[in-house]
Amino acid sequence: MVKRNKQQKRKQRKPRQQQRRSRNNAKRTVPAAAKLLLNPCKSALVPGLHSTSEGILSRFQTFTDLGATETNGYILWCPHYVSKTSTVHETCFAWQNADASVEPFNTVTIPYGVSNAGTALALNVGASSFVSTNTCADFRLLSACMKLTYTGAINAAAGLVAPITGIPVDTLLQGSSTGRPISVDHLFSLCDDVKRMSLDTIEVRHRPDQALVDSFKSDDDAIITKGVSATNASTLSSEAKRFNPTVFGFAWKGVPAATLTASFVQNIEWRPDGPSGIVMPPPRQLHAPGYSAKLLKYLDDNFDGWQSASMGFVKSIAATYIQRNYAPTNLLM
Repeated sequence: MVKRNKQQKRKQRKPRQQQRRSRNNAKRTVPAAAKLLLNPCKSALVPGLHSTSEGILSRFQTFTDLGATETNGYILWCPHYVSKTSTVHETCFAWQNADASVEPFNTVTIPYGVSNAGTALALNVGASSFVSTNTCADFRLLSACMKLTYTGAINAAAGLVAPITGIPVDTLLQGSSTGRPISVDHLFSLCDDVKRMSLDTIEVRHRPDQALVDSFKSDDDAIITKGVSATNASTLSSEAKRFNPTVFGFAWKGVPAATLTASFVQNIEWRPDGPSGIVMPPPRQLHAPGYSAKLLKYLDDNFDGWQSASMGFVKSIAATYIQRNYAPTNLLM
């Protein structure tokens, strides 16, 4: 019988250990397209969510202050679409009021409604301004996120905040009468995750709608449209009735006025307008059809609660300040 010394045994075990490490590392490898959904702000731009690659990849970031005088409100965004003229069709809706039970009412000017006692906003966020230019013919979504940061006094933080994920857009017009937008209280009743307003920035990430993942959209695709008179209710467009896309964002109650800032990041694949002179590479197949469904299942199985997260107070304040004050433009290539 041949005896092996300790050094020979270690050499014999080493390949097995390397194989085991390789298998473990393979399990931990996250697809690049999944990373872009998990971290829309910083992950590398890749076209992996779609079955094909047909355009240019770009990242856009915008900011807006909320609740200038009101203590209750919500902001909801459907990033599969953009708004060319915010008073004609809207894709990002904000409603703010001193009374959380008050609903917006509809006007011929703003389809989502206004109230004498509150503020209704139609916001051009993310890539909206760029997609509305003559350079861009159409686009489709890669990933998107929204962050809500409390910017008031540290000892004055108060109220409740609810991250909103995956609410169908037709829910927004199910108020007390047909076509009437819902109140802050109504939206809170639909939430299963309500938090105390804290010093931490809260982030929500959009879960792409399967029916819209591979579709290119222009800035003329409406979601909610206005009536022909001040008494007409808001209605869903034919596009929204067909797909009923989801919105995501935040609702808040009892938060001190003028203390909230929202940031929006939208990663898109876009195709240039013909006369722009931009030369495009030929389209190429990336995955078999249905890849996005497998990718979302992978995220659900491996990253529980991946659509909502909190950042530490110091980190979030610093990140918001640097991004807002030192980003050269709102187009981050």
